[in-house]
Amino acid sequence: MRDLSGTIAAEATPPGRGSVRIVRLSGPQAVVLLKSLFVPQGPLPWERPRCLCLGAVRAPGEGILDRALAVYFRSPDSLTGEDVVELQVHGAPGVVRGVLDLLGAGGARMALPGEFSYRAFLNGKLSVMEAEAVNALVDAETEGQAAGLAGGLHGGIEGELRAMLEEVLDLRAGWEAGIDFPEDVGDMGLAGSLERLRSMVGQLEGLVRAAPALRYLREGWRLALVGPVNSGKSSLFNALLKRERALVTPHPGTTRDVLEESVQIGGYPLILMDTAGVRATSDPVESLGVERGLKAASVADGAVLVFDGRKGWGDEEEGLLGRLNGAPVAIVANKADLGIQAGHMPAGTFSVSAVTGAGLERLSERLGVWMEAAAPKGREVLSSDRQVEALRGALAGCLAALRTAEEGRGEDLACGGLVEAQRALEACITGGSVEDLYDRIFSRFCIGK
Repeated sequence: MRDLSGTIAAEATPPGRGSVRIVRLSGPQAVVLLKSLFVPQGPLPWERPRCLCLGAVRAPGEGILDRALAVYFRSPDSLTGEDVVELQVHGAPGVVRGVLDLLGAGGARMALPGEFSYRAFLNGKLSVMEAEAVNALVDAETEGQAAGLAGGLHGGIEGELRAMLEEVLDLRAGWEAGIDFPEDVGDMGLAGSLERLRSMVGQLEGLVRAAPALRYLREGWRLALVGPVNSGKSSLFNALLKRERALVTPHPGTTRDVLEESVQIGGYPLILMDTAGVRATSDPVESLGVERGLKAASVADGAVLVFDGRKGWGDEEEGLLGRLNGAPVAIVANKADLGIQAGHMPAGTFSVSAVTGAGLERLSERLGVWMEAAAPKGREVLSSDRQVEALRGALAGCLAALRTAEEGRGEDLACGGLVEAQRALEACITGGSVEDLYDRIFSRFCIGK
């Protein structure tokens, strides 16, 4: 990590054309640099902290680069805890590059990824868990993702973990006192200690069970379209994507591999997988495609079984239903535009036409309900894989301590599990060693954050 005593600059908005883009400065020379390149046309921003002031950006002795708004945040009441300046300029890439060049010539260096957030952490403005929640929120692409990930900014889970850490420390103190002063303490409080430990195990198990919600919110649900050959899976795949992505022909076995594409349904990201039509075949390539498709369906979060409604439901479809890993999210009778054969079919089957779009809205609603059921509700979610792994370590330590104590093997052995749980909780909350904290966590952030 570079020297953190200097002044850093970076664009705080995504690159590309736009009406307004923001260049951010942080450090001891932020105001000096502002005075050197910003010519106010009214109030002076360095005399009016936290107020937007109109002016022009120009190099000393040269022409105006852009009209801009400047705002100054005085230390320590700023994002990073240092003096911070933000310049709102017009969105032309050349303007942003020009401003950054002026700042660089004045002595600012370009910020490393996540360095603004890292300085905020070092100055007590942001905890590691809050910073990771911010970073996860920056990557959110849908409304559902943003709503689920924004909860980490409120600090609820962090407060819960800090309370558990205090509980672990309290239990350790009591058990270690029993080891050092058995005559004074005895085992009078052991039953109560075990009950407290069981309660904590339950809390940690709940958090770990909810961990898949993080993957859903960050990456999306994975849904496989499976069915016999010529059931119209690729046509349905294209219809749900609203574009021609998969090759569609009337010839059986056209799809040979698994195609994946992302789509947004009900405010959540969904990864659709088009798989090869299932049938017995002597073609080794097609056979491999069928095998891959069924494997993809087995590891996906769910599957949609698609069959030719004109042909009807039969033994082939029934056999494929039995090969799926659990009940499908939906069963779809496709080709409704050609007529659906009357007769037996599973209850709740959706009749759709990938060609005309009939029934697709109802199917999309069903997929949205399925995702909504697994989405986190009423509580915050963990915002990084690092946090999940740390909590798994804390749970393992608490379980080890509980088993040891219940088996009567002594508080000295049980304390070993509590030590493991304490270290894992501390790592989750604080990020671990400050020496390599930037490399492990903040370096993964975007530049300007």
